Amino acid sequence: MSKKKPVSEPQKKECRRRPFSDLKGFAVSAAEQEPEDKTTSTTAGSESAGGTFAEEMALLGVAQFNPADDADELSPGPVAQSAVQREEAEFLRAMGELQVSFSDRLPAEDEPPTASARRLKQLRQGRLVPEATLDLHGLKRADVAGKLQFFLQDGVRQGNRTLLVVTGRGLHSVDGEPVLRTEAERYLAAEGRKWVAEWGRAPKQYGGAGALVLFLRRQPR
Repeated sequence: MSKKKPVSEPQKKECRRRPFSDLKGFAVSAAEQEPEDKTTSTTAGSESAGGTFAEEMALLGVAQFNPADDADELSPGPVAQSAVQREEAEFLRAMGELQVSFSDRLPAEDEPPTASARRLKQLRQGRLVPEATLDLHGLKRADVAGKLQFFLQDGVRQGNRTLLVVTGRGLHSVDGEPVLRTEAERYLAAEGRKWVAEWGRAPKQYGGAGALVLFLRRQPR
């Protein structure tokens, strides 16, 4: 067999040319700096900061603030003052035209209830006549409610529309209070509303302040 020839490695070629060889002998000088004007800086430091700032602001068109001038600008002129005065005068005139009445009087608790004026007029003229009468004289306060309830229920069953309850004026009571009338009115304003549509003090021909006239409902509540 034949022997293999040894493979020789390729020789490296040296690059003889250097890229920066053309720059040999060339030098770059540093940029010359301008000397600082010491005179200007010294003068600026010697001047007052307030004066320099004011002069710079004046060059820029900014005026110095003056509180007195600002107050003059904010204060209304003669035209604005007259407008404000005119509005105040109109407001006061409008308030004077209001018709408002105030009263510190509480409604009287003992004001008697009143039935409709039409029905009371019919009673006075005789076009309406009480169809049944209940006399509470001689009863005690505790007995009034029961007597009234039975009287009203019976009146509804009978188909009555107008009833009369005689209570008296309390002239013979110990303290002069109409005890029976007060208790009857209390019952009519509460439980009695189930059967009674309207009620009030009777006209004079039926007892006046000593009697109550009742107008029943067609259908109890």
